Amino acid sequence: MRKRFNPREEKMIDLLQEMDISRSLARIIVFFSINDKCVCNDIQRVTELRQPEISMAMQYLREREWIITEPLHREKKGRPIINYRLAMPFDKIINTLIREEHARIRDMKVKLISLKKMTK
Repeated sequence: MRKRFNPREEKMIDLLQEMDISRSLARIIVFFSINDKCVCNDIQRVTELRQPEISMAMQYLREREWIITEPLHREKKGRPIINYRLAMPFDKIINTLIREEHARIRDMKVKLISLKKMTK
């Protein structure tokens, strides 16, 4: 597994952040574009995020039903390990984000038109 994002992936992260997606969520979304399944340590290593940031972003992804969690059974005691994988193809997630952004833009245009009418 790679240790860093490449320049193309960093640009994807920047674009997602410009769409008002948090830094941590953007980094994890792009991480899943290059990794089918992983554990939290893999995410930490590549995204350079701390565990609490990852947990919050993963909760959002679970609520959207974009990831599936699978506990890994261990013989040892200690903290359980959870395997994460995308619940749908990455391009469907991106298309959902694009649709939501288009809807937000349409709503903003309607508000701007209303505001302009009120000033006449």
